[in-house]
Amino acid sequence: LLKLVNELLDLSRIESGSDILKYQSARADELIDAAITPMLLQFEQKNITLETDIEKDIPELKIDANKIAWVLINLLNNAVRYSNEGGKILLGVKKTGRKIQFSVKDFGRGIEPQYLSRIFDKFVQVNSKNIESRNKGVGLGLAISKEFVNAHGGEIWVKSELHKGSEFFFTIPY
Repeated sequence: LLKLVNELLDLSRIESGSDILKYQSARADELIDAAITPMLLQFEQKNITLETDIEKDIPELKIDANKIAWVLINLLNNAVRYSNEGGKILLGVKKTGRKIQFSVKDFGRGIEPQYLSRIFDKFVQVNSKNIESRNKGVGLGLAISKEFVNAHGGEIWVKSELHKGSEFFFTIPY
């Protein structure tokens, strides 16, 4: 219940514009480190291998590093949740035009087609038989991620195929 209330408050602050972004210069590798570190125990508990592919010479970003790290952590957390024991997650960063593109790919169950158009809406949860109910979220993480990315002038989207996994992408202009 506390998690739900906090996420609702976060979303409300973002949507109302009262959540002021604290811009600072940040490097992509710093953001990746900030996102991976709190996830290490979860990777270990499910015996998940994390592979990173960070393109060389990524320009510094002028962002609210805490918000973008939060997005990465949320995407990694979801990838762990939907991955099978002993699975693999790929985390990528590359330059595309005047934007930096981040991606998180898992090889788990994938997202059913009927959820794809609504996955970033509030309270949308993908039903899955392989997820224990105590590990389920409240359906706000991706909605909050979308708001954080949009507030930075970026975009967020997903590609998924059933039984082959999902890949979440987001871009941030530099």
